[in-house]
Amino acid sequence: MNSRASQLSAAGVGLLSLAIVGSGLSGRDLTGDEIAIFTGGPLQTLNAALNPGEHFTGHMPLSYWLRWVFLSLMGEGSVAAWRMHAALGFAGASALTVLAVGGLRWAGLAGLLVALSPIAVFHGMDSSNYAWTACLGAGALVALRDPVRHRWWLVGCLTLAAWNDLYGVWLGAGVLVACWM
Repeated sequence: MNSRASQLSAAGVGLLSLAIVGSGLSGRDLTGDEIAIFTGGPLQTLNAALNPGEHFTGHMPLSYWLRWVFLSLMGEGSVAAWRMHAALGFAGASALTVLAVGGLRWAGLAGLLVALSPIAVFHGMDSSNYAWTACLGAGALVALRDPVRHRWWLVGCLTLAAWNDLYGVWLGAGVLVACWM
């Protein structure tokens, strides 16, 4: 698959993913974890993420900052506003999976497998950070296809992954050591 075809396939899979989760963003009420974790502004979210006394330390604030943007634009009364950031992360994960597989003829199928995965779809319609974990992981895989040429893309994805989930720090450290070796 050439670069243009790969990009078109990624865009198509991303749009399909967005349509799949977009149809269900408001289909169910918000559940406990969606509204109980971080509902404050950006600084409150950062403090809660870094405070060892908080019950959810380790879930870093990136996706919650994205959620805050949509809540600010659409209002806290909109269930879709609470979940829109996850829908975008899910669409990104599906599209980037196509690019991660790249020149292989199975790239589109790989992206569709993510787009149709019941667990991935659920997290694309859930106001949590898991969809962005998948998106940033897929972005790191794209960079790892040519880590020397795409080292800043890799560093960027791993840095954002660390700001999305503290466990991303350990993954990123392992990847960087492996690339160095």
